[in-house]
Amino acid sequence: MPNTKTLTLDEAKAAVTRLKDELAAAKVDTENRRTVVEAITATIGDRILDARAAGDNAAEVAAQGELMAARSEAEVAVKIVDALGKRIEDAERDVLRAEAQELRAQVVAEWPDVEARLDYAARLLDELHEAEGVRWLPGPWVQPSGAVGAGSWQRTKTGELLAALIESEHRAVALESRAGVVSPPSILNGRADVGLHLGSLGSLESPIQLKVHGSRLDAASAVLAGRETPAPFTPTAQQVARVKLGG
Repeated sequence: MPNTKTLTLDEAKAAVTRLKDELAAAKVDTENRRTVVEAITATIGDRILDARAAGDNAAEVAAQGELMAARSEAEVAVKIVDALGKRIEDAERDVLRAEAQELRAQVVAEWPDVEARLDYAARLLDELHEAEGVRWLPGPWVQPSGAVGAGSWQRTKTGELLAALIESEHRAVALESRAGVVSPPSILNGRADVGLHLGSLGSLESPIQLKVHGSRLDAASAVLAGRETPAPFTPTAQQVARVKLGG
């Protein structure tokens, strides 16, 4: 049956190791008992015939009882192996749950500092809006190639911390899903300003059309060979200004 006690990750892993050791021993015991059954079965016919020939009814009953007992013990051994297999599955789910709990505990511990940064940034932006009547948006997110996505904006320092928290939550959700656990709500629920700090790549657009004569296969081959590739997109001053103004 599943473990209802909350285990630490070390405890959960230790339980899996112990059960696997028990399973290995149980499998050996099962094979030994099967060997005993096979040995008794191989000679049971001769033993019963000899007992009947000697008129020894007790010996016949004893031989039959020995075979029945050996078969029963072998069947029980198989059931023990099956039960241990199911317990190991439950124990491995306990490991997943414990890993998820550690991740969520880490998120909870880190959240106050990130929340304080969010609140501080929100106060500064409110003051800016009150003073200047505009909403602030980080500058465009420039790609390594020099291209800038339409509608992109950079990730803030607070956004870097938020991204790490979100990654931890995503990992916890994946573990909980494998463990059959319903995940709790995100710690970021109710914070609409998170998206501003995380940034966005926007949609990359190229103003230059690829021109290669011939079939589509020729065009694809030319691109792969690097013979004809689009030039990096450089934003105009108007495009940058529009992104900053949220237009």
